[in-house]
Amino acid sequence: AGAIGVIITNTPTSSNPDEAPNLIGADPTTDPTITIPAVGVSLNTGNLIKSNIGVGVVTATLTGALDNEAPVLALPDNLSVGTNSGCSYAGPIGTATASDDTTPPALIQITNDAPASFPLGSTTVTWLATDANGSERSGTQLVVVGDDDRPSLTAPENRTVGTNSGAAYDGGIGAASASDNCSSGGALSITNDAPAALPLGQTTVTWLVTDATGNSASAIQLVTVVDDDAPTLTAPASITVLSDPGTVSAVILDAALGTATASDNAGPVTMTRSGVPTGNLFPLGKTTITYTATDAFGNQATATQTVTVRARDSEAPNLVAPPSLVVNATSPAGAVVTYAASATDDADPNPVVSCTPASGSTFAIGVTTVRCTATDNAGNSSQANFTVTVKGPVQQIVDLIDKTLAFMDQPQLEATLKAQLQAVVAALVANRPTVVCGLLNTYIAAVKAAPARAGLTPAQKAELVADANRIKTVVGCR
Repeated sequence: AGAIGVIITNTPTSSNPDEAPNLIGADPTTDPTITIPAVGVSLNTGNLIKSNIGVGVVTATLTGALDNEAPVLALPDNLSVGTNSGCSYAGPIGTATASDDTTPPALIQITNDAPASFPLGSTTVTWLATDANGSERSGTQLVVVGDDDRPSLTAPENRTVGTNSGAAYDGGIGAASASDNCSSGGALSITNDAPAALPLGQTTVTWLVTDATGNSASAIQLVTVVDDDAPTLTAPASITVLSDPGTVSAVILDAALGTATASDNAGPVTMTRSGVPTGNLFPLGKTTITYTATDAFGNQATATQTVTVRARDSEAPNLVAPPSLVVNATSPAGAVVTYAASATDDADPNPVVSCTPASGSTFAIGVTTVRCTATDNAGNSSQANFTVTVKGPVQQIVDLIDKTLAFMDQPQLEATLKAQLQAVVAALVANRPTVVCGLLNTYIAAVKAAPARAGLTPAQKAELVADANRIKTVVGCR
């Protein structure tokens, strides 16, 4: 019970307990005494409150009990929202309301601890209602923020590329770029559906980016593959022919000219030929034939063949054989002999020269006739022979005797060495190789031990010893 609508606007304090609250709604001139509920009044002041309002003194008598009951708080519903400010939510979350037995709603203070923006995930918001007597009531609201924003994706530029793997392209096509309000770096998955090798023509490549929450976005890139590779072309080998008899030209049929071959990465090619005279009648000299291969995309390759017609001649080449050769055997089989035979021709710059036995062959001890032939491109040929004489051990001993006597200037030693070598000849004739080897060893020792007065220089000694050792090898001494 009490005066309805009376509001206390200030209360006593501990430092000034006699200060009375201001009472609004009381008229001190006509109603000096009123009864009001004990709303917001401190018990420290007792039951009487003085107030100087206008003229006179208003005496208020308190009745009833003090208000210690908390307000009733009605919370907004729990809320699930998507991001709207980067990777967070900054927006309304609803409004709480409160009621109280003694405090009008307008005077109930309602607050919450909600942040200015809510991060991803769940945030608990605590609401608090406080009435005029300081009684409080709290409650919680759950605000769940989810990422429902798609990433931003930029596909690489459309591009045109040439084949590099047969009739396809297997190189790079660029890289897409992406950004997201919440995910970055490795948290963004960027893929595309490009095949390992892009075929000829236009391929639509779809790029896809997915963020950590599963939101995705796509973008399109067009890749056009063109064939810019020329075919591979091989012309027939160049040829040289003689003019037809009694003419200064030659008819060369296509079969003799040969066929060019071509291949391409993207399919069949068209082959053309130019430069062939009418009727395939080629004049004296050189004629160039050009072959062209063209693929389905217009790429071309060219190759040439040279046809040379030489005047027919009836003169044989001029063959030059080497002079006859005399060499020492270096083994029981004889000696390896090299030589050079050559030929020239008025109409053929490269007549073919062949000899039997060929240069570099092993020639047996004795005399061998080498027969050489030179043939030009008209079929004319000439022959020449020469001999190769390979000296055996007897002839080499005879030569060694002459060389020993020519080198030495000591008659007694000359006679001794000559007698030793003559004994070697006799043993060779008698086919006594063991004796031959022993006598040659004796000769070698005597030459090495020859005193300075014998007139042999070190170089002469070395030459005589080398000759004797070569003869030993021919005989087969060990």
